[in-house]
Amino acid sequence: MRLYYKSTNVITILSICLLLLIDTLNAHKHYHNLATMTTTTQPLAFHDPTTTIPPTKPKKLVLIRHGCTYMNEYLEKPGSTWGDPNFTDIFPPTSDESNNYRDSPLSEKGLAQAKQLSERFLSLMEDQKLSVSEVEIVAISPLNRALQTFEIGVLPHLGVLEQQSTKIPIVALPLATERLYLISDLGSSASTLSKRYPFVDCTTEFRDGNDEEWWFKPTAASTDDNDDTNYIEWRPIDQNQKYACPGEPDLAFNTRMRKLYDWIEAREESTICIVCHWGVLEWLTGERFDNCEMRVVQFDDLKCFDSDTSIS
Repeated sequence: MRLYYKSTNVITILSICLLLLIDTLNAHKHYHNLATMTTTTQPLAFHDPTTTIPPTKPKKLVLIRHGCTYMNEYLEKPGSTWGDPNFTDIFPPTSDESNNYRDSPLSEKGLAQAKQLSERFLSLMEDQKLSVSEVEIVAISPLNRALQTFEIGVLPHLGVLEQQSTKIPIVALPLATERLYLISDLGSSASTLSKRYPFVDCTTEFRDGNDEEWWFKPTAASTDDNDDTNYIEWRPIDQNQKYACPGEPDLAFNTRMRKLYDWIEAREESTICIVCHWGVLEWLTGERFDNCEMRVVQFDDLKCFDSDTSIS
């Protein structure tokens, strides 16, 4: 009986020692894992490795300046250059000049330039590794010269999109109009434009409710004065220069250009075509565009110059 109890005690002691040894080895392994674990390589608890977040597509702008106008040609004549003594943009209301210079349309030269743009448009897009189908919206200055340039030079190529269930928006955008220097920069009412260019949305972006006279007019905000009738002439007047309408001061133009920049930035589209003007394009890019010149630029590369520019 005594031998039996001794054997039992020995077995019990050995069992306890074995359990203690196993616990010790497990503890050693646990602390070793803690010491060598790198948290940067561990996935988050709720991360699904089969899903990825697509990168944001860079925003591109297809920028186009309008073709040559009758006013552009007038300004090239001796004695009619900006700032010349006795310069004027006032013409008899019944004259041919009045029809050619108010909201100045494309001249014969400008019409030819727009046709050349149309002939080169697809190859210009290919040179920039773009296809027409990538253009998601077109924004056009509501001035005649920009709308005509689009109608002749760009619109025919958008026919490839007509088979799509959703056509791209084509909007007249007052923010993209030229700085008002002369009578050529006074526009036409939205109702007139809608009849003349039925393929353009002349409603959506006329947000201030005044779609009949949407262009610049002096106000307290644009003249730095509390009297909205107190317009201070900033154009040359010391040599008998006379103008048909008030001009848009730096403050008003730069404020509008910042709103144009914000409009572009807020758009969800990644490729936007804008047909506009010399002064607008120089403000956005810091570079000068020739008539009917087209360039593709990245939105992030815009320069956004506050400008005191000459006329376009």
